[in-house]
Order: sequence, then C-alpha cells, then structure tokens
Amino acid sequence: MTVKELIHKLNTLPSELQVITEGYENGFDLIKTVERINVVENVNKDWWDGEFIESNTDNVEEMVYLNTKRKAKK
Repeated sequence: MTVKELIHKLNTLPSELQVITEGYENGFDLIKTVERINVVENVNKDWWDGEFIESNTDNVEEMVYLNTKRKAKK
C-alpha cells in the first residue's frame, strides 16, 4: 500500500480512533488492508503478546487495524 492509498483510506475514518498493527518477531511487511475492528485490553498477556485482542464483547474500543494479512485472525 502506498502513502497516497493509506492517506485516502485513513481520511474516510474518524480521526480520533487509535491505530494498531501486528506486533512481535522480526522484519517488516506491507500493509494490505485498513480495517475498523473492536478490541479490548489483553489483561492476561505474556511479554510477547500484543496490548489488545479483537473482541465482540461489551466495553470494546474501536480501533483502526493496519493489516499485513500475515497472521490469521482468531
């Protein structure tokens, strides 16, 4: 995804949303999609886990997910 494409997609979203992406391990990947997802804090995380997990429960926070499509969604 180019900067132009990313800016275009981000301009369609509410500007107050937090932006998240995949974490952990080495190297870099291209962003494939920009998605709005609901997350909650990952309170039982180990050091290698991300701060948030996707959730459809109460008290979710909507965030913008820059998805590289390298990891399967759970």
